[in-house]
Amino acid sequence: MQIIGARYNRLRMMQKIGYRDSIFQVYRKVRNAIIEEILEF
Repeated sequence: MQIIGARYNRLRMMQKIGYRDSIFQVYRKVRNAIIEEILEF
C-alpha cells in the first residue's frame, strides 16, 4: 500500500508542477549534457 501511495503522491506532485514542464526540464538537462560532451570533445 505504501508503494502505491508514494506513486500516487508523485503523480499529484507532477500534476502540480506541470508534467510538460518536468519533461522539458529533463530534455534540457540531457541536451546540455550532450552539448558539454561535444564541447569537451
